[in-house]
Amino acid sequence: MPDLAPVNEPHPKTLTAPVTQAVLTAAALSQLTARLSGKRVLILAGPAESKDELAGVLALAHKGRWPILADPLSQLRQTDDDLLITGSDILFDGAITLGDAQPDVVLRFGATPVSATVIQWLQTFTGQVILVDPNQALADHSLSTQIQLTVTPAILCQALLPQVLPAPARYCQIWQALEAAYRQSVRAIQATEARIPVIMSNKLQDSAIFVSNSMPIRDVDHFYLPNNGHNRIYCNRGANGIDGVVSSALGMAAVSGTPNNYLLIGDLAFFHDMNGLMMAKRHALKVTIIVVNNNGGGIFSFLPQAAAKDYFEPLFGTPQDLDVATVSKLYGAQYERATTAEDLQSYLNETPTGLRIIEVPSDREENTQQHRQLSDALHKVMEDVLENYNTNKSN
Repeated sequence: MPDLAPVNEPHPKTLTAPVTQAVLTAAALSQLTARLSGKRVLILAGPAESKDELAGVLALAHKGRWPILADPLSQLRQTDDDLLITGSDILFDGAITLGDAQPDVVLRFGATPVSATVIQWLQTFTGQVILVDPNQALADHSLSTQIQLTVTPAILCQALLPQVLPAPARYCQIWQALEAAYRQSVRAIQATEARIPVIMSNKLQDSAIFVSNSMPIRDVDHFYLPNNGHNRIYCNRGANGIDGVVSSALGMAAVSGTPNNYLLIGDLAFFHDMNGLMMAKRHALKVTIIVVNNNGGGIFSFLPQAAAKDYFEPLFGTPQDLDVATVSKLYGAQYERATTAEDLQSYLNETPTGLRIIEVPSDREENTQQHRQLSDALHKVMEDVLENYNTNKSN
């Protein structure tokens, strides 16, 4: 028989962690100011753990007239600001010459950005890369960092704000024109999967949004536009891939402090963590799950293995023929099927009362073609803006 006698509860010692902050010395601040003042600086704002972490970056950007590549997880897209740049994959894939929009210095904040294209561009960038890295983690997969600043973003921005001189006016004007043209084109998107982040950025207010890895976070990176909705965007980036996404999103909903909780997820990731839905039922969580159902792993259709027709579907496409309506019924969720953009917009107008699942059907082959057509069209838009500025140097 097991010994079930009472045991003494452990009493761990109290741990305190006084707040300490590194600051720039006067000499270091002077040197950094000289590197940035009057220069064409591009701010790269990567994922941040809290909405306040990069709060000072916008103020610094406006003082220096520096554009900000705003990763969707930086929390900076909560603001409709014309210095925020969202078309990074188009602008930095090597097919476009930036000309007078080419930066002299990249100033990095936050963790590794979602965009692999930006990381690859950093590896070839010939200017200076400065990484703000208060924890000295050197989370730089591009290995491009030349100067590491072990101060918090808040301290750095506060120190630099009264010191820096703005970049040439033309530099900022070109970037603002590029972003304005990009946003206008994105708002006109009709493609099924690419349209979803556009609708979410238009419709949602004061919401907590969890985004699955694979195609959803990439589509959000490309097509979720900056707005004044004060929405927070979260995602599990790293080696976990699409594992545990439903559970993570429901955990977010449990502590978000808002009834407006959303998860954008593909059918395969949804299937991987389907039993996580029980948490929503058990704890009466208010969350809306948008399931993009293209019957498989959509991201693999963009990779070279898509050409291997003999074995692509069983090894990479991996269709599950998931019946989302039946899954919804199993877990007591309200089920909706959005076959048009208007359907999705209408459903997002409703206030969540519990677990709700919106299925958005899609076709993987059509989605691949639509994304490639979109990429070509957006390239043309960006090239036209740059050609206009290069032709009219007095702009």
